[in-house]
Amino acid sequence: PPANTKDLYEDGRPGKIKRAIWSGRYMMPWTFKALCSRDFREELTCLKRIKKVSFRSIKAVVRGVAPVLRNAKHFAKELKKINLNDADIYVYSYWINGLVLKTATLLPKAKVIKKVARAHRYDLYDEVRSAGYIPLKEKVINDIDELYLISEDGLEYVKNKHKENEEKYRLSYLGTKDYGLGPGINQEKALKIASCSFVIPVKRIEKIIGALSLVNEVAVEWTHFGGGQDLEKMKKLAEEKLGTKDNIDYKFYGYIKNAELMKYYKENRVDLFVNVSKHEGLPVSIMEAMSFGISIIATDVGSTRETIEEGVNGYLLSEEFEDEILAERIISYGKMSESRKKELSDSSRKIWENKFCASNNYGEFMKGLQ
Repeated sequence: PPANTKDLYEDGRPGKIKRAIWSGRYMMPWTFKALCSRDFREELTCLKRIKKVSFRSIKAVVRGVAPVLRNAKHFAKELKKINLNDADIYVYSYWINGLVLKTATLLPKAKVIKKVARAHRYDLYDEVRSAGYIPLKEKVINDIDELYLISEDGLEYVKNKHKENEEKYRLSYLGTKDYGLGPGINQEKALKIASCSFVIPVKRIEKIIGALSLVNEVAVEWTHFGGGQDLEKMKKLAEEKLGTKDNIDYKFYGYIKNAELMKYYKENRVDLFVNVSKHEGLPVSIMEAMSFGISIIATDVGSTRETIEEGVNGYLLSEEFEDEILAERIISYGKMSESRKKELSDSSRKIWENKFCASNNYGEFMKGLQ
């Protein structure tokens, strides 16, 4: 991130008490305003039409509308400080968010060239929400000029779910910066495996530990980057299952800034990147690893398959794979010839260059807005 920004969770997520105080002080007034708003009434009408009226869905509407109203007020204050009378304005939202519509209403109408948004996973797939419904999504899609999907899976989903606006939909992959290749592979040293994610239940770090506990034929050095609520639990499990294995070394690196992680990949050999998450969108962590020429093993969930060509730059695992399957993949890779490993590594970098290079993708995205 830029030098003048701060990760609000760098020192840990606020506790329940602090979050409750913040919610009561700042969000309660906006909750009442949301209940009285036109957006709330329109969403209720939408819920009735799609037959999803429930306490949970109504609660979701309030929680979706309230922050939009709050943020729109702050945006209005900031926009007054900017002279936009001589500007051509493109309103862009990184997510499907009602704020893109509110922002557009605050701007000189004649100056707004386009209203566009990206769509990822949590803001697109109704099924991932507990209410089975995403507030304001339909309204945003109907009102904006273009919607950019970050994956082919997302593009197909929205085409099937919201067919009436198909002419607005575009595929536009995200991307990562090019830091160059890592040090490459070395047949004579232990197999270096990296994983990077929050240590939370959905990421299933225990399955990596379980798989490594079954690996005996090859030496492995595994490093996990990222902290989270289950970090200490996973450290304890790793000690129980891996602590006595002479062929397995492991390290939980904990929280790491992205710049430090990129530096690690650049300076340290990593043979395999492993992601065994139960749910995913299109994982940026996999794109980052691929850019350094790292081969991938990952679960076939979400849009992950768009990063991996089976047997070309890595391997896909079924969502509910057994630990033995991952162990077999690791052992098989460890026994590969140096030339075969290099083929996988080169292909990983090549696929990244063709699909997930930030400078290419964002350049094309900007051209598409014209």
